[in-house]
Amino acid sequence: MTDRDVVVIGGSLGALQAAATLLGKLPADLSAALLIVVTPARARDFAMFDSAGPLPAVVAVDGDVLRPGQIHVAGPDRHLLLGPDDRVRLSSAPHYNRLRPAVDPLLLSAARWGGPRTVGILLSGVFDDGVAGLAALGMHGGVLAVQDPADAAYPDLPATATRMHPHQVGTAAALAAALPELLKTPGTAPTAPDPALVKETDILIHVAGT
Repeated sequence: MTDRDVVVIGGSLGALQAAATLLGKLPADLSAALLIVVTPARARDFAMFDSAGPLPAVVAVDGDVLRPGQIHVAGPDRHLLLGPDDRVRLSSAPHYNRLRPAVDPLLLSAARWGGPRTVGILLSGVFDDGVAGLAALGMHGGVLAVQDPADAAYPDLPATATRMHPHQVGTAAALAAALPELLKTPGTAPTAPDPALVKETDILIHVAGT
């Protein structure tokens, strides 16, 4: 069994407010590091999250060590990754879904290097950026949570994600209330990552730090 100690969160349109609501309801002693991608990313987004609740938020910096209770927020023009050494990595890999940063790279890297330690959350948004990454995370032992489409300002993304039968579906506030218990859900032993995931994440990490 493994401990869950990483939370990765993504979304697009409408996700800024949803994420702020979620973060505002989290306990100050949450025993997990959080990484967030909301597209299109703006340099000032971290300030909204920093003021939303008790956990401090910072603009993600390449090489930062993950620490429980700290929120790392993607800034413009670099993909945010969970690195293989429990560090934040920023990547100049090509755009995903016409976006950089995009949600999928964060979730794909979490699937490979976090796996059963990770809770993945998809929030409000359009199109399907994040769906493939959430599926990969589920295949590699992660716990999946999705904002209730009825609670989302833009329900397309969460509606698609709910078809994967995530472990938890709820309002942004309800997901915050559920998160401490989701982190306590026993994780399975890590397994060898899927070869396609290895290839994809090798490309992402190869240009991290640039």
